[in-house]
Amino acid sequence: MQGTAISRDGTPIAFDADGSGPPLVLLHGLAGEGRDWHEKGYVTRLVALGRRVLTLDARGHGKSGKPHHASEFYDYKRAQDVIAVLDAAVGRAGWENPAPEGISRGIALVEAYGSLCAQVVEVSVSGKGEVRVHRVTAAVDTGHVVNPAILQSQVESAIVYGLTAAFYGSITIENGRVQQGNFDDYEMLRIAGMPSVETVLVPSGGFWGGGGEPGVPPLAPALCNAIFAATGKRIRSLPLKDQDLKPA
Repeated sequence: MQGTAISRDGTPIAFDADGSGPPLVLLHGLAGEGRDWHEKGYVTRLVALGRRVLTLDARGHGKSGKPHHASEFYDYKRAQDVIAVLDAAVGRAGWENPAPEGISRGIALVEAYGSLCAQVVEVSVSGKGEVRVHRVTAAVDTGHVVNPAILQSQVESAIVYGLTAAFYGSITIENGRVQQGNFDDYEMLRIAGMPSVETVLVPSGGFWGGGGEPGVPPLAPALCNAIFAATGKRIRSLPLKDQDLKPA
């Protein structure tokens, strides 16, 4: 195998075939915000290479005891919901139109807490490697929606949280002690760094999904995909403050 991706517990979660065999890619079915940025970005790269993506559960098997194609994990209705959320995000973001000069886009979609959330992130990267996020467009399907304004606020706050984690999220240890003590020495997103955010609600009905957290996990993979579009560099570790992001 080549290009093996390893999770924090040492489990191989994906590999890119070396060309000597069928162009198959296995994706370990693990959930959680911490891994989504890596897995979704890795899958985007594989799709760009023309690879087929197979999803596996925690035992490395599909539902019937053998690997299945990703589409087999969704019934027709759920597949249509996924497409609707993606269409809503790219439609509002204007994906079909060229991005403004100096702006690059990235996209990611995550299923979390029963809900679907897709995000398009637009960034610019200076010659010094400084990243500026200009706009985030999010589309979310929580099934039913009770209060649209509250759900929009939750998605927007999740984007702030996700940006902070992607850019700055790091706790360091020295001589057995945590070095960060409070917000004076732990970096967070400031008002000046906050992008424009647009949230599209795509309630498909039929279920009650979460609204507070699904907006977090797609942010980092969409952001890293946008940075790749701008620089040609794939991000393999976070936070971004520790990366050399000068255009390749």
